[in-house]
Amino acid sequence: MAAAANDGSGDARVTAPGYATEEESTPPASSASAALLRFVAVYFATYTLGLIPRPLASLVATRVLGAPGTLALTSTGSGDRAIDWAGALCALGFAALVTAVWTGLQPRPRSDRWLRQWSQFGAAAMLGSIMVSYGMMKVFPVQMPAPTLMRLLEPLGQFSPMGVLWTFMGVSPGYQTFTGMVEFVGGVLLFWSRTTVLGALLCLMAAGQIFALNLAYDVPVKLFSLHLILLALFLLAPHAARLVRAVMHDASVVPPDTSATGFRRRRRWLIGRTVLAVLVVLAATNTAYQSWRRAGPNAPRSPLYGIWDVVELRVAGVVRPPLVTDQQRWRRLVFDHPAVAAFQRMDDTLDVRRVKVDTEARRIDLLDIDGGVVGQLQYDDATASMMTLLGSVDGQTTVIRLERVDHTQFTLLQRGFRWVQDRPFNR
Repeated sequence: MAAAANDGSGDARVTAPGYATEEESTPPASSASAALLRFVAVYFATYTLGLIPRPLASLVATRVLGAPGTLALTSTGSGDRAIDWAGALCALGFAALVTAVWTGLQPRPRSDRWLRQWSQFGAAAMLGSIMVSYGMMKVFPVQMPAPTLMRLLEPLGQFSPMGVLWTFMGVSPGYQTFTGMVEFVGGVLLFWSRTTVLGALLCLMAAGQIFALNLAYDVPVKLFSLHLILLALFLLAPHAARLVRAVMHDASVVPPDTSATGFRRRRRWLIGRTVLAVLVVLAATNTAYQSWRRAGPNAPRSPLYGIWDVVELRVAGVVRPPLVTDQQRWRRLVFDHPAVAAFQRMDDTLDVRRVKVDTEARRIDLLDIDGGVVGQLQYDDATASMMTLLGSVDGQTTVIRLERVDHTQFTLLQRGFRWVQDRPFNR
């Protein structure tokens, strides 16, 4: 899918159809700029495709960066693990080595025109795919889900900075969807050469905000979001002079010339890029929709869903009064996710446990980390507002009388939206 052009001296150049070919009078790039292009292209390819072997990254993390010997190797959703930083460092070293060898073997800058065009396409496809994927996870607001019942009970002072950000975004699905649309549209525009500049500008703004939030709220995706900014800047670099003329000097600019590429090749290239864009959008939409079904408003809930105040607690026949000094006394029980229950202590900390609720036997099994039963509680035919639990918890006979709390009365959930407000409602 590449078109060959000849400069009249027998030097055939391979160009990426759909990208502008430079005029014959364009002066050759300097050796320094050619080396920089090679370095950047190799680095982005190595980093984004994950070409650094994990054993090498682990070795660099422990020997060079001084990370502990037991590295976090499993995926945690974080891009700032020691092995991630070591991988980026290895990619920098590998890119420098390849650039040095490449420049030594082929120092002519003019021969790098094909690399400039294809690396631009690769960067656009990579950044576009990432932004479309991230955007759809916000269009279907599942990246930052709505606050759970347990989250509503936690004091703000116990939130982590990242938890504050996630809750702030999750409370307003409309705003989350808006930010997702910006990312999605910017990513889609990158798949066509005519709209690459506009898409890169949108992605640069979106990635800049993401990076700033990651820094401000200590979200461990700083390294990855920084690379999104760098990819956007790389796509904008060939157009920097035209952008400056248009924005800073209010001067007219001429679009890149594509006449050197045949109509048929341009058409095939356009069709190919359109097909790629459609496949990326369909895959991202399907993934986001399936996540929305699993974790959205219609996600499965516990049969005992709700917040329950502990009205009375008896342990081994002894009543435990609700004293704030009794750190082992429970204040509330929270049933949200079908497989999880949270026991909130008097100091507001949460004791989260795995459970299995059997609605036919009216029994709650308390499970250990391996799924073994370590306690059981029978519940009566609960009314809409009351429930009694009787059984064994932590090896002690326990009786718990509970009263349901109307969680819909939380101000955070009840306030809603108003166009007209005579006074600000800031609590």
